[in-house]
Amino acid sequence: MIAEIEILKLFVLVMIRFSGLILTAPILSSNNFPIMGKIGLIGMAAYVVTPTLPALNYPLPAEALPFAVMGAGELLIGMIIGLLMQLVFAAIQIAGQVMDMQSGFGLINVFNPALETQVPLFGFIFFILTVLYLLAVSGHHLIILALVSSFQRVPVGGFAPLLRLVFVVVFRFVCKNFSGTKPGLRQKHFFNSFQGAH
Repeated sequence: MIAEIEILKLFVLVMIRFSGLILTAPILSSNNFPIMGKIGLIGMAAYVVTPTLPALNYPLPAEALPFAVMGAGELLIGMIIGLLMQLVFAAIQIAGQVMDMQSGFGLINVFNPALETQVPLFGFIFFILTVLYLLAVSGHHLIILALVSSFQRVPVGGFAPLLRLVFVVVFRFVCKNFSGTKPGLRQKHFFNSFQGAH
């Protein structure tokens, strides 16, 4: 029974990391991609990847707060990978905007349904060409493979200690600078329970 609970917790954390990627990655985060399709892709990918992960050297937390912190770390890992790809698309759109300014089309904007914003003419053309190129070379598969390989570099829960450290530093800064006093008894209890999370 305990092993099944640990596998379920691991499955949920893997799903959260995939959710971060789907939230931010180009093409996969588009509103043109149906929500049920996104949920199915997240669930299927987590179902396939979870059995391939090596056994963890530490138990996953059973309490809600440490588990939520670990989930936030997994979400951030997925979002970072997706945002790196978004930066490439943003750079291509900025290049198109510079071309628009140079060629006199600076005032002409078209609606980009994938991003739901007004974009420059050449920026839109470059965006479409980049999406077509990404699909032609199976780039969307490579984005998912990059996330799968991230489990080897940063195992499940590996980002949580850094997240806890950031929380501790921010918490102490806020208590010191904005409350005018040292952390109270209730704050110390919350801080200690959070710091003891693994």
